[in-house]
Amino acid sequence: MQLNVDEQNREQRLVSLPPKRELTVPFRFSVNQPGAHQGYVSLKKAGLAGNPVAYFTLKAQEKLKVLLVDGDPQTSLVQSETFFLSRALNPTGESDASVFLPTVIIPEGLSAASLDSYQVLILCNVPAIPDPLLPKLKDFLQRGGGLLIFLGDRVQAEDYNLKLLQSSPSVLPGRITDKKSLSEAAAEKIGKVNTAHPALQGFSDQLLRESLLSARVRGYIHSEMADRSPLIALANGEPLLLEKKMGSGKVMLVTTSADRDWSDLPLKTAYLPLMQSLISYLAGGKRGVFDAGITAGEAKVFSLPPSYVGKNLRIVKPDRKEREIPVVASRDEAAASFEENNLAGIYWLVVTSGIEPAGLAEFYPVNSPFLESRVAAIDGRELQAKLNPIRAEVVPIESLSNGGKRTDLSLPLLLLLIVTLVSEGWLAQRF
Repeated sequence: MQLNVDEQNREQRLVSLPPKRELTVPFRFSVNQPGAHQGYVSLKKAGLAGNPVAYFTLKAQEKLKVLLVDGDPQTSLVQSETFFLSRALNPTGESDASVFLPTVIIPEGLSAASLDSYQVLILCNVPAIPDPLLPKLKDFLQRGGGLLIFLGDRVQAEDYNLKLLQSSPSVLPGRITDKKSLSEAAAEKIGKVNTAHPALQGFSDQLLRESLLSARVRGYIHSEMADRSPLIALANGEPLLLEKKMGSGKVMLVTTSADRDWSDLPLKTAYLPLMQSLISYLAGGKRGVFDAGITAGEAKVFSLPPSYVGKNLRIVKPDRKEREIPVVASRDEAAASFEENNLAGIYWLVVTSGIEPAGLAEFYPVNSPFLESRVAAIDGRELQAKLNPIRAEVVPIESLSNGGKRTDLSLPLLLLLIVTLVSEGWLAQRF
């Protein structure tokens, strides 16, 4: 078997495959550049009917870029709102030491920040939401970005509710109201963790779960959840972590602070995996995507943000022929479907107008059905069934080796000649 990535042969392996059996062959490789890549695995052996090939694509991401907004900056880094969070994402601070690349700014720089450069935006105890940020934030979420909000003592609940909840479309998972402050002795425990949620599945581990449940929360802001359940709740039932989906993006609200002011969670072992898991989930949960493709003849469906309704997608097929398909409205998003996937290979995808939406693949693979690559012989009955309704006679291959069945045609031909002569004489006398 041979592995080819980006038109380069990367690895080749000899395998022994018994008749009518399956075999898994692992390949390990790395790509030097982030972005989209294409490849295929081919099976080569003398005597096989054809050269079975399986195409694939993958998307590699070098770093997950996160923008942190410190709503309570301090001259001492340890006292700042984002100190523990930024260290949880990148403990050493070196750019090559972590898959997360956090950038910290203060609220005054938020209006001018370009959200397109980041996968996740985190607001940490930011007092108010700048008006110029609102349209950029909603577009960021519609295109698949992630938003994580930590509350705190500086948060102005009325401003958040007005700009992020009462505006359309709303962003907040719930209305925030009163601040709750508790003494050290009366601090609340964490009482519920939804480990079925993708971002919290790691806390099925007993040690991590015990570490998280051992945290004590001294301060939080009450949130009215409407019809959604909290992902993490305090023992008194108050929500600690809420989620809402908006367009292709996700929003999470933590009702306590990101630092030690309102809880000792940043000092717990669970803090680092919790923050990394939440942010990975908000960014899409993956830093690399492998696509084994669809089967030839199937339709390929694309989901896009609503702003792409009315635009076109251009599909370039493996034979270099181009097709354009319209993007139409589908419920609360845009969608497009391409059905002419009749050739095995790599199909290229281009948005004919506007900026390509985040998460849209540059190409996708199409592979032949498994049965088309099956080299086992089929019997005459199965072949006739596949040829139905065509009436066909299946001739055994042995008859071809022997020259087929011989039939003497001299007598039939002689009779045909006599009938022809008699008919000709009769017609001549009559006319």
